[in-house]
Amino acid sequence: MMLKDLEGFRGSSRRPWLVIVGVVILCTLAGIWGLRRLEDRAAPPVPVATAAGGEAVGTPTPTDGATIQQPPTAGEIPPDLARLLAAAQADEQADRLVEARTNYLALVGRPDAGSARSFIESRLAAVNLALVTSPRAMPGKIDYAIRAGDSVKVLARRHGCTAELIIRANRIPNPDRIQIGDRLRILDNPAFAIVVRKTANDLLLTLDGAFFKRYTVGTGMYGRTPTGTFRVQDKIENPPWWRPDGGVVPFGDPENILGTRWMSLAATGETPPARGYGIHGTWDNTSLGKQSSAGCVRMANSDVEELFMLVPAGTPVTIAD
Repeated sequence: MMLKDLEGFRGSSRRPWLVIVGVVILCTLAGIWGLRRLEDRAAPPVPVATAAGGEAVGTPTPTDGATIQQPPTAGEIPPDLARLLAAAQADEQADRLVEARTNYLALVGRPDAGSARSFIESRLAAVNLALVTSPRAMPGKIDYAIRAGDSVKVLARRHGCTAELIIRANRIPNPDRIQIGDRLRILDNPAFAIVVRKTANDLLLTLDGAFFKRYTVGTGMYGRTPTGTFRVQDKIENPPWWRPDGGVVPFGDPENILGTRWMSLAATGETPPARGYGIHGTWDNTSLGKQSSAGCVRMANSDVEELFMLVPAGTPVTIAD
């Protein structure tokens, strides 16, 4: 082939192939765009958003005692509430969790939330936990530098929170080896409170008077759970169980019904004394959501472990019919 023939091939003779290739590329791009549009329409309303430490906070995940709450569909809630909910979800998706929390809190108390309330509560609970159990800044937290004589237990007493929460929120691998100068972020004197409703068999946890999380629980058969005001007294991990006949059943024994955590309750105010009552875990999750216990409030083990980490001794508890 002569050089001029090669030059001719590079010129006019290749132009039809360029047109064909261009058409193929345009068709491929159009197909990809259309597929992505379809995927966007089929995607769940709240994609996964990763919080500090890798927690996924955008998509609900079930615990032992709960089921995934589905988002409301179009037409189920007023248009203005739907817009506010979409804004809160967008903040959560974009990892703006403080803003998402503010928006969800504004929504959760609305009387017209209707069928969306459970979904809003589930998203707000996820955001609350992601903020409280991570080093993220949020209202109520302070920055603190470790000084001589400090320990995690000392800091917990000083700031009215639990040592477990400080450890988890600051990713402390060994609480016995904190160093002077280490910087922590601590939830300072959080005002947690618990309300148990016997007829609904649920436990509402609030923080500074605002919704934090709702748990499904089991309460006493035949209304045996006492009502009134109480406070969390003793907190025990892997508790033994004292049978009604006085016998002690150690943790791990199949006969032990207390699950992995025990928080005893002491009556306050005008509530008559009630010995032997508390909040504890259970190995039988089918007993949740109903009146099933001898009088105590029982929770899924994963839920009671979470509550145990969050609330310090002295936390007020109200039990209502």
